[in-house]
Amino acid sequence: MKKIVFAALLSALLISMLTMSFDIQLTKTESYREKLMSNPLSVVPIINGRISVDEWTDAAKYHLKFGGDHYPDYYEAYIYLKNNEEALYICVDSILAKEWVENENFTDLRIYFDADHDGSFSNGDCYFYLGYAARRSDYCSWIGHYVEDHWVESQDDRPDLMMCSYTSSSDRPEPHWIMEFKVPFNSEEGIPRKDVIGFLLTKDNEVINWPYNSFAWMPETFGDLSLASIQPKLEILEIKTNVSQIFIGDRFYIEMLIKNTGNTPIYLWPFVESSFNPEDSIKDVEGRLVWIFIDCITLDPGQSMYEIDPFM
Repeated sequence: MKKIVFAALLSALLISMLTMSFDIQLTKTESYREKLMSNPLSVVPIINGRISVDEWTDAAKYHLKFGGDHYPDYYEAYIYLKNNEEALYICVDSILAKEWVENENFTDLRIYFDADHDGSFSNGDCYFYLGYAARRSDYCSWIGHYVEDHWVESQDDRPDLMMCSYTSSSDRPEPHWIMEFKVPFNSEEGIPRKDVIGFLLTKDNEVINWPYNSFAWMPETFGDLSLASIQPKLEILEIKTNVSQIFIGDRFYIEMLIKNTGNTPIYLWPFVESSFNPEDSIKDVEGRLVWIFIDCITLDPGQSMYEIDPFM
C-alpha cells in the first residue's frame, strides 16, 4: 500500500515539475474562438437606427475592434446584443473608423450567421447587409441565404429588420452611425434558434472583420455567440389563509396570488380533481366561489392571477 501511494505522489510531482518548467499543456478544453453572449430581452427595441433612452440598457454591451494583422484597428464599435425566443436584436454603435471604411456620407455592414455552428456554410445560414451611400441618397438592405452551395439574396429592402442613421445618442452627443438589426428565429427571414451560433461582423472590405483575422468566406474563423436562454419565472406574491382555506373531501388546498416575472409566457393547466366534473366550482370555507375549472391559461410576462394548489 505504501509503495502505491509513494508511486502516485512521485508521478504527480513529476507532472507538476514538467508543467511548471516547460509550460506543458496536458489538456485543452476551451475553444479558440472569440466569444460573445446575448442578454435576455426586457425591452423590445424599435428598429429605426436610433438609440433612445433605456432602449438598449438591458443588452450585453461589448467594445469590439475590427481588422487583422494587415488592417489593425480600422474600425471600432459598441455592440449591443439581446434576444427573446422570437428574435435576436443587435445594435452597432460606431466609435472610430478610417475615412475610406466609414464616414458621414457612407457606411455599411454585413453580419454573417453560421446558425448550426458547424464551421461551414449550409442550408439555414444567412447574412444581413445594411448600407447607406450619400451619392445614391438612399439606404439599401437585403438578406442573403445559403441554399445548397451558393448564396441567394433577397430582392427587397428590409427596413423592418434593419436600419441605420447618422445621429447622436443619449450618451454620445456627436453625430455617428448607429445600426439596428432584428434577426427572427425559425423563420425564412432569419436563422434557426440555437443555443450557440457562429457570428461574424464585416465592413465594406472583407478583411476588416470581427473577430480579428477572420474571413467572411471561412465560417471556421467566426466567433461564438451564445444566446440567452429565456425561462419562465413564477413568483408567489401572496398566500391567502383562514377564510380562503379550501377543502375537497379530506384534502386541504390554499389560494395563492402568482405572477409571471420572467420574459416568456407560462402555460398553466387547471387543477383537476377526479371526484369533480370539469364544470364544478370550488368554494372556500365561507361558501364563496373562488375558482371555476376552465381551459389552460396563458400567464403573460408581468401578469398575475389567483391559483388553487394542494397544501404541501
